[in-house]
Amino acid sequence: MLIPFNRFKHTDASWKQLQRWYNTPLGNFVFDLEMVHIHSVLRHLAGYYAVQLSGAYQRNLLADSLLRYHFFGICSNKWLHHAENTFYYDGIHLPLKSESVDLVLLPHTLDISTQQHSILKEVARIVRGYGYVIILGFNPMSLWRIKQLMGFSKKNQYLSDSYFIHYKQLMDWLRMQNLNPVVFQPYFFVPPVNQANILQRLRFIEKIGERYWPIFTSGYLLLARKETTPVHPLFSMSAFDASFQGMAESSI
Repeated sequence: MLIPFNRFKHTDASWKQLQRWYNTPLGNFVFDLEMVHIHSVLRHLAGYYAVQLSGAYQRNLLADSLLRYHFFGICSNKWLHHAENTFYYDGIHLPLKSESVDLVLLPHTLDISTQQHSILKEVARIVRGYGYVIILGFNPMSLWRIKQLMGFSKKNQYLSDSYFIHYKQLMDWLRMQNLNPVVFQPYFFVPPVNQANILQRLRFIEKIGERYWPIFTSGYLLLARKETTPVHPLFSMSAFDASFQGMAESSI
């Protein structure tokens, strides 16, 4: 399947920069953290259809999912060859039916888009009632990000032209789409060291940061569930049936 792309160049530039960062030792370290947290969530979710929208990686993050069918939405400015279970979307609109998907995974998809509200609206549209959305994001108020804005850690900078969302703001956006946050998992507390051996030695900081200063996390995972509002009749059906029967008898 050949997929052309010629729109949203800002998204593609950010995507390329994020791809390069994930190929560094620090990026690989963060990827391993994200896989641990994604798998810990996926093993509790079941259903039929799961969708992963293009974001930080071109890898299948749903491989260990209990959901039977996996599909991948791609948004790139190159001609790429993908498997049959891959579909193209323009960065906003998803060519999927409403309430047809049990799970949507957004691996930093919102971090590299200027159409964040539109994407969330589309995701909420395609997710079934009591279906789930998993979002990976970077925190704009992390200690590392603040150091970058002050001019430090330039060599380890990730996505200088990104659109990070604070997790509390994202929770509010999700609730507006009837997506109720049920799990918040902070991660990525290690300092921006680009040496694999040092990062492994500092791995213990993850547990400390998760427990004592989660608000300063550099990355987070959010799991949200789509809530449905039940429709309650304004009157009892028995009273309606009696009234309807009386009308029918009077008309005979």
